[in-house]
Amino acid sequence: KAVEYYLKAVGIAERTGFNYTKSTIFNNLAAIYFSQGDISKSRYYLEEALKIARQMKDERTACGIIVNIGELYQQEKQFDKAMECYQAGLDNPAIKNMPDQEVYTLYNIANLYYQTNEFRKSIQYAEKALDLSKRYNFSIHHVELYQLLASAYEQVNDYKSALANQKLYQIFSDSLFNIQSTGKIAEIQAKYDFDVAENENQLLKNENEIKSLTIQKQKSQQFLLLIILFGITVFIILVYRRMKINRKINVLLTAKNEEIQLKSKELEKLNQSK
Repeated sequence: KAVEYYLKAVGIAERTGFNYTKSTIFNNLAAIYFSQGDISKSRYYLEEALKIARQMKDERTACGIIVNIGELYQQEKQFDKAMECYQAGLDNPAIKNMPDQEVYTLYNIANLYYQTNEFRKSIQYAEKALDLSKRYNFSIHHVELYQLLASAYEQVNDYKSALANQKLYQIFSDSLFNIQSTGKIAEIQAKYDFDVAENENQLLKNENEIKSLTIQKQKSQQFLLLIILFGITVFIILVYRRMKINRKINVLLTAKNEEIQLKSKELEKLNQSK
């Protein structure tokens, strides 16, 4: 459904010339296809979004898109290309005004190094990301960073640091879970309220349809009754006219008969006279 409506939005953006909006839509479409595992479509939409961002000289948007392309490469285990994209994102001056994007990019680099078994480098970038995340209080990033650090420290046999990060991961994870649970409850309540409203609207719609059909039925019956009455009236008029004509014919016939009888008597007298 999201894809369906985004594609409709693309059509509107093309007709109205809102290229910036198209760039955002393409980025969102890429995210959907990425979540579905369709890397080729995700890359296509990211590249289209990047073209628009560069045409408009929108470095902030371009920076985020380049990092997203890096994620695709990382998903395909093309680590060198992924690192190039992440580094290009970090080197973009616009990222300094987007601390959330910078934390996310640093985390991606740390995660990539962990994937390639370069655990020391993974720790280095994860710590950078964590410092920045703490500075701006991006608590949602703390969870994944503490988890990554716990695993990376364990791989280099620094069990004390691994344990400390694991404990912090647990604390923030529980806190985030509570926040998400509250949000989930609110989401379910919102969906319930929406469903109730939808059902009420549907019920009202059905009632209106029934009323409309009833009115139409009454109108049809009235129309039929009028036709019947009109038919009866026409029939009575025709019968009356027919009777009137018959009566006139009968009068004429009687007069004719009398005239014939009179003429017969006259002929009879003439015959007798003759």
